[in-house]
Amino acid sequence: MGGAPAIEVEFPDIGRWAAGNTGIPYVWRFESERAGPRITVQALTHGNEVCGAIALDGLLAQRLAPARGALMVVFANVAAGSHKIRWLGSKASSSMADVTVEDSSLTVNAFDGSAL
Repeated sequence: MGGAPAIEVEFPDIGRWAAGNTGIPYVWRFESERAGPRITVQALTHGNEVCGAIALDGLLAQRLAPARGALMVVFANVAAGSHKIRWLGSKASSSMADVTVEDSSLTVNAFDGSAL
């Protein structure tokens, strides 16, 4: 038993998405004029997990937008992804635990989803 076979998957060139459209690099937000759910899809939580980045690259390339509500697309750990490693330095969830995301009705801890 020699261990799991290597899986070779080409990483997409996500540099073309660096500008974002929110003022935050690699973060894109699309809103419909119609009310509806607000969805966030994040890839590269760990830089060596490429499948989400492939999916989001394809989604952005097709210029898909929600018919209702809002869609936010986030490439999270771009530096580690560019090196094809899990993370650089310390774990983001440990070193950035105080980062919050604010909404008009709620402030949420970005790493555990709990209301603050």
